[in-house]
Amino acid sequence: MLRRQAALAIAICAVVAASEPSAAAPSAAYTQSVLTVVRKQVAYPPIAKMREQQGVVICRVTISPTGAVTEASVKTSSGNVALDNAAIEAVLSAAPLPPPPSGPATVELPIVFSLK
Repeated sequence: MLRRQAALAIAICAVVAASEPSAAAPSAAYTQSVLTVVRKQVAYPPIAKMREQQGVVICRVTISPTGAVTEASVKTSSGNVALDNAAIEAVLSAAPLPPPPSGPATVELPIVFSLK
């Protein structure tokens, strides 16, 4: 179920990013490449794992032309502070990210915390 939510979130995030005039509209392929890099840095918070807490955090990330993270925030909370913080930490730890193909870009990344 969480994987289907994440796939849907990627599609929604690509549409939202493309509809915002102030943000560069990154391609779905670019967003996926960033997500792949960030997922490698995700660490499940031990307290959340112990309590069997799961969720999806949507992170809004602004990336400079060099791949530096210039802003990272929680757009949609999982409802759990530990999971939200772990998602932001994964984004920051993954930097530098792949450089956007055409200038600065803002992407929305679904970070999934699932024990299954």
